[in-house]
Amino acid sequence: MLQTSDVDLLNAVAGQYVDAVRNGSRDQALLTVGRELYRWLDGDLGQLTRLLDEASAPLVFEVRAPTKPSAAAWALLRAPFELLAAPEGEFLAAAPKLFAVARRLGRPSTAQELDGYRLGVAFMASAPRGQHELDFEAEEMAILNAVGETSLDLVVEDSGNPEHLGRRLSELGGMPVVHLSCHGLHNWRPGPDEPATPVLLMEDELGDGLPTSADALVGLLTPRPRLAFVSACLTATGADVTGHVPGGAGRRGGPAAEPGGWVAHSMATGLVAAGIPAIIGWEGSVSDEAATRFAERLYRQLSRRVEVAEAVADARRHLLACSDERQRAEWHLARLWLGPAGGGKLVAGTRKRQMVPPHHVTKTFLDRKHQLPVAAAEMFVGRRPELQHTLRALRGGQKVGVLLHGQGRLGKSSLAARIADRHPNRAVAVVFGDYSPTP
Repeated sequence: MLQTSDVDLLNAVAGQYVDAVRNGSRDQALLTVGRELYRWLDGDLGQLTRLLDEASAPLVFEVRAPTKPSAAAWALLRAPFELLAAPEGEFLAAAPKLFAVARRLGRPSTAQELDGYRLGVAFMASAPRGQHELDFEAEEMAILNAVGETSLDLVVEDSGNPEHLGRRLSELGGMPVVHLSCHGLHNWRPGPDEPATPVLLMEDELGDGLPTSADALVGLLTPRPRLAFVSACLTATGADVTGHVPGGAGRRGGPAAEPGGWVAHSMATGLVAAGIPAIIGWEGSVSDEAATRFAERLYRQLSRRVEVAEAVADARRHLLACSDERQRAEWHLARLWLGPAGGGKLVAGTRKRQMVPPHHVTKTFLDRKHQLPVAAAEMFVGRRPELQHTLRALRGGQKVGVLLHGQGRLGKSSLAARIADRHPNRAVAVVFGDYSPTP
C-alpha cells in the first residue's frame, strides 16, 4: 500500500526526470533518478537487490494497476523505472541480463490464440500540411530491411488518414501490428474552454491536419491489432505533464499547446483503455533517427518470436549502445503499456498472408468500355500530394477543373480514377482516343 510519503517521492522523481530530459538526458542526471528509484524499491531490507540476484534472465519488471488507477497508482505507473540503477552501479538496462519494463492496466487475462502466420505490420505515416516533414520512408525501409521480405508481411497505407487505414485493415482481416509514424500532441485543446487531450496529428482527405484521439482511432481499427506502435512525440506522456522538450524539425511533436488541468491519460494509456492490448509510445520528444533505429531493432526481435516486453527492452539497450550521442540520449524514452491480454509473442508461424482483398482479381477500368485500365486502390501508392492538391482545388470553389498532364504511363488515369472515387455523388464521363470532328 503506497503511503503519502511514497507518492510524494514518486512525483518528485518524475519531476526530476522531466528536468533531466529537458537538459539533454545526461547520464549523471539520469543515473541520479534511477538510483533514487532503486533505493526506494530496495528499502531497508535490500529486497530489490535480492530479487535481482535470484531472478533468471530475461527479467521483466511489470507495474500493475487497475483499469482506472487512483492518483497514487498513476504516480507509481509514471515513475521512470527504465532508468533503474544500483546505488553504485550503472543502468540495469545496460546489464548482461536483459531488463524489461512494462506497465499494465487491469488484471492479466489470457490472450487470443496466435495464428500460424509470420509477423505482419500495417505501416502508415501522416504528414499534414504545415508540419515538419518526417523521414517516414527511412523508417519504413528500416523495418523491411531489419526483418526481410521472407519474414514479414508489410502493408503500407499511403493516405495518412485513419479512416482509410481502418478500411484497409478490415479488407485484409486485420494485422497483428499497426505502426503509426506521425506528430503527436499530449495536451491538444479542441476549443478554448475544452479540456486538454492527447492526439495524433493525422491527415484528412485534403492533407490538412486531423487531430485524432485514442477513442476515435480505436473505433476505426477493426479488427484491432495486438500491438500498436504510435511513433510520435509525447504519446506516452499524460496531458497534465509539463516541461517536456517540445517537438520541432526532425522531431515527432506538433506545435506546443498550453498545458491543461488534471487529465490522467496519455495517448498510449488511452489506447489501452479503449481496447488495444499493447502500445508502444514515447515519453517525450524523440528524433527521427532514434525512432527509426529503435523500430528496426524492435521488429527484428518480434519476427524472431521474442515476447513484446523483451523485444522493447532489447531495442532500448540497442539505442543505449549507439555511438551517435544524440540518438543514445533518447534510449530511455520508449514506454510499453499493456492491457489485460497484452504482451507475449506476436508470431507463431511462418505462413505468408494474403495481402490483397478478395476483389483484387477484378481488373479496374476508368471507362465503361474497358479500354482504359487503371491501378486498383490497394496498388495506388506514392501520389498522395497530387491527389490532395487536386481535391483541394476541386472543393475550394475557385477553379472550374483540374488538368492532369505528362508523359504516358505515369499514372494519370489511375490518379483520375482515385479522384473520381472521392466524388461518389458525381457521374464519371470518359472520352478516350481521337475525338476530333468527323471530316
